Amino acid sequence: MRDHGLTDVFDHSGAADKTYYKFWYENFVDLLDNILVQWELE
Repeated sequence: MRDHGLTDVFDHSGAADKTYYKFWYENFVDLLDNILVQWELE
């Protein structure tokens, strides 16, 4: 089963690297989400 989306960019990396990038990407999305929510509230 293949990952789709951003992780395709890192297909050449090892499994550990893919896990790291996926972890980083998901945290980044959460951070953006929080920023957008706060921005809309102001």
